[in-house]
Amino acid sequence: MASTRLFIMLAVAAAAVVAQAAEPVPTRITATQSAPLAADANRLDAAQLQALDMEQARIWGLTVAEIQRARVLMQPGTARAAFSSPNLSPIEALGIHAGSDAERRRYAELFVRAVHADTERVLAWMASYATTYARLYPNEPALDFKGQKLPRSVIAP
Repeated sequence: MASTRLFIMLAVAAAAVVAQAAEPVPTRITATQSAPLAADANRLDAAQLQALDMEQARIWGLTVAEIQRARVLMQPGTARAAFSSPNLSPIEALGIHAGSDAERRRYAELFVRAVHADTERVLAWMASYATTYARLYPNEPALDFKGQKLPRSVIAP
């Protein structure tokens, strides 16, 4: 039972790490993608950049103008780029720099839906992995921490 709980905790932790983007039906996010950095944008011609912006907008459920604003916010040398991971999603960059509470709530809702959908996919993957592991290696535990000293925070409920 303790190993099952640990496995679930690890799966949830993995979901939190992976949860940058998702493909939920309502938010249309299909993959982990962030707004291209200015350096990437400089290598594209105008038509390619417009096509990329349109695709990013479709993926994230944003407008092209919002994708372009997120790119500007994340340009190298800006305060946001200095304080944030380069993998920050356009939704997060826009939410952090929202101009109003209503705008911030909109971005928060988009992001929560994306993270929720991604978490569901990660947990489904982990369940499939566990089932497959048990089938392929029926006499071997996937995780065996017997005799290992683990920090209390890892094993505490």
